[in-house]
Amino acid sequence: MENDLTKKVDLVKASRSSLLALSFTKSSSQSYRLAVHLAQQAAFYYEEKVGPHTIHSVAFKKDREDAARAVSLLQYVGGWKSTQVFASGKVLQDRFRISQILRCYLEAAACEDWKAHCYTVVDDPFAARHYGDGPSIVISARPLQFSQEIDEFLFPCSYLNPFFRRKSDKHPSDHVHQIQAAAITIGCDMCPYFSVNEYKKVGKRMKVL
Repeated sequence: MENDLTKKVDLVKASRSSLLALSFTKSSSQSYRLAVHLAQQAAFYYEEKVGPHTIHSVAFKKDREDAARAVSLLQYVGGWKSTQVFASGKVLQDRFRISQILRCYLEAAACEDWKAHCYTVVDDPFAARHYGDGPSIVISARPLQFSQEIDEFLFPCSYLNPFFRRKSDKHPSDHVHQIQAAAITIGCDMCPYFSVNEYKKVGKRMKVL
């Protein structure tokens, strides 16, 4: 995808292969010229006249530089009524959350190993409140203690983790697809590093009750 002043594009379709796509119209804001300048630096930029309106269409590549441009542009145009934002083939309404997700991606991209930023080891997020058949007894020099063995899983998105809530055990979808659905709802499925298939069991731990 290349910067092109003449090639029109369907932004919804473009958002499926790009990091983010958006459009905005000419504004009386003092930031308008700066916004246009930033938009023209993106991987794709298209400008057209529709009646009295000038519409600017922008799409950003899935890389660190264009992500930074997207964050900067959203700071200028995110609050404008004419602005429309698309990612993964859908319209996104929460511009503040979009900026948060992009900043999270930029932090990960700045790491030598982005997985150190993105992945989190968590207690089984789908486990019921009580594990197994009940607590076991740990014998030590101290008074008797009760403990439970808890499965630990690699959760593939540190941004999604605080928002994720397990669903009923009777839910027809498997755990991986439930995590994917949650990511789509939140919007972090747009992140180039997000891969729901990285969700997996990594070990166990004993929790003292």
